[in-house]
Amino acid sequence: MPSNSLRYPIDMTDRMNKLQINIIEYKPRGVAGTSGSFEVGERQKGRVLTSIFLPVPGGISDQNQVSWNKGDMNALQAAAAEFAVNAIEGGPKDATAAAEAIVGRLKINEDAAKQLVVGAMAGAASGLGSQLLTRQTGAIINPNTELLFNGPSMRNFGFSFNMSARSENEAQSITKIIRALKQGMSVRRSKSGLFLLSPHIFELKYLAGSSQQNPHLNKFKLCAMTGLNVNYTPNQTFMTLANNMPVSYQVDMQFSELEPIFNDDYTNDNSIGF
Repeated sequence: MPSNSLRYPIDMTDRMNKLQINIIEYKPRGVAGTSGSFEVGERQKGRVLTSIFLPVPGGISDQNQVSWNKGDMNALQAAAAEFAVNAIEGGPKDATAAAEAIVGRLKINEDAAKQLVVGAMAGAASGLGSQLLTRQTGAIINPNTELLFNGPSMRNFGFSFNMSARSENEAQSITKIIRALKQGMSVRRSKSGLFLLSPHIFELKYLAGSSQQNPHLNKFKLCAMTGLNVNYTPNQTFMTLANNMPVSYQVDMQFSELEPIFNDDYTNDNSIGF
């Protein structure tokens, strides 16, 4: 894999805004929790194999999402859950108290409770389920619907670049960049051939200058490259330079972050965050 630093265009100055792509040696995260916590330790970054600098492309954006799903729990389910929780946490004594409280509520709402139980049992016996109660009374059991947190979502990013060489040195730089991306995302094999190893991972940064991260653009967590498409004839015509290199390449990259975004990832650094 090409080492050190690669850039396109080759006359990119340190003062320009740019996208830095570091190809980093993959290190497994492991499963051991930190002391006094069940949280798995942070991923240890391996050594940087190649650094690639590209101009910031047009149309950049990010999309933060969290998964929420609808959840239902009607009165019968709530009563059963209440009894089960008290029985598990407090044993027979608390289970008895919970049962007495549930019976008390049933006595206060005797007519409604009777209709609920009869409808549920008859619906189950007849195979009609909850629609029996609706057919008889036009009512349904209140499902107490609530939107519940289901889990984090992983972010995906895509970048597209058109690369056209203006000199022999720039042509070599483009070739090395495409080769480094292809090799970096490729599945590795163990020396014995018995195992397949994870591809290397990618660190993305928007830079404002030589090394300062642009605080007005989003940050990234470590990413896996999930797709790389190279179009050798973006102008729909195959034309080459004197060295037989195509006059232009279109390189499309797709990345997925390895970890979700958490609330405590937003430190007080006055940046726009992830």
